[in-house]
Amino acid sequence: MAVAGLSRRKRTMAVDSHSEELDDRPAYLKFFPNSSIVVKDTHLGVLLGRNWISRRIAYTNEVIAFAKVGEQTLLDVIPLADVTSIEPMQNSEPKDTENSPSENAFEIAVDNFNAMQIRTKKDGYNAGRKYHLQASSAEELADILSELRLLTTTAVRRAETNSKWSKLQERFRLVYNSSWFQGIAAFLIIANFVVSVAEAQIDPLRLQLPDGSPTFIKRNLDLLNVAFTVIFTFELLANLFSNWLQPFLSNSWSVFDAIIVSMSLIVLGPLDFPVSILRALRVVGLL
Repeated sequence: MAVAGLSRRKRTMAVDSHSEELDDRPAYLKFFPNSSIVVKDTHLGVLLGRNWISRRIAYTNEVIAFAKVGEQTLLDVIPLADVTSIEPMQNSEPKDTENSPSENAFEIAVDNFNAMQIRTKKDGYNAGRKYHLQASSAEELADILSELRLLTTTAVRRAETNSKWSKLQERFRLVYNSSWFQGIAAFLIIANFVVSVAEAQIDPLRLQLPDGSPTFIKRNLDLLNVAFTVIFTFELLANLFSNWLQPFLSNSWSVFDAIIVSMSLIVLGPLDFPVSILRALRVVGLL
């Protein structure tokens, strides 16, 4: 019974994980940003080949988004956390570079006035691609450089923090989904139910003294109930942390477990509720 329930639980979690992988890109990598979150929405030249093409450029706290002028369809996007540098390009007039051995020949083959270069991570979303943007004036270029550098610094720091959190979360997930952890959880659920059955078979006179105080057996049964509740609470927290938040809420067994644990915690207080019913419901999760 426990093995079958454990398998079903793991299959449910596997299906949820697979559905996430179908398109796990955040919205800012799929759609042009909404005006409510845009820091600046302007028109800049984008170097395509040897020509500056006017494009709509909007940047937020997360990305630099590209679209055709007057349109909303996303053409390209640069996650700011993947930007390694944003530097102004040296002003120069177009020159004939057909016979030039310079590695930066493309930079002098076009008008580079009021232009900047954005470099991205080789292992990032843009695979190390370089972007060249041209402002309409030196003042606009200076403003955009200042804003983008500040936003990029903040985004990189935020990504580093999120990366540490994600790594810790992944470690918890591996432990939580492991066979040995789920096996221990199943054993404790069954043990909790067995204790409940045993308690139901004990003569009520052996659980309470004539003065109304609990007997030694009753006190130990209550301690076991508290211990099981604490253990299952930590198990629920481990599940919640490992699968925060949508994967947890989309798993019906996780939500069911959360309800049972919450009710168990309430029972520890002044509310009178049959504990045996909660234990029986918890075993249902293994069926």
